[in-house]
Amino acid sequence: MGLTRVDVEPELPLVAQLAAPIQGPVVSTNRYHVVAGDEDAFVAAWRAEVSYLSRQPGYLGAELYRGIGGSKVFFNLASWQSAASLMAAGDSDRFRALIAAFPPSRCYPHLVQPIALDGDQAGR
Repeated sequence: MGLTRVDVEPELPLVAQLAAPIQGPVVSTNRYHVVAGDEDAFVAAWRAEVSYLSRQPGYLGAELYRGIGGSKVFFNLASWQSAASLMAAGDSDRFRALIAAFPPSRCYPHLVQPIALDGDQAGR
């Protein structure tokens, strides 16, 4: 069981993104492909993970989305004060156990930062 991570950009894996000199808040994006019939178990595992992460320093919030029309694709967006706070939260046996508790699914993680906001100018 658990998540199988597949890097969105093989030439820039998540571990390299986390090691990059990053300033300011970051958003951890994850696209999941869930096996048919495991959707409820997946959402329950996600809720357990978020319950843990929400108590970690630097956590700002997360949202889970599902594709429309019975899609087996889910998207998670989790906001953090910094890449360092995200790394610290993920570097624990408890977090690894929570990831292992997910039903078998493929996960495509990527770290992003906002560059433009509706009605605002980012990068000022």
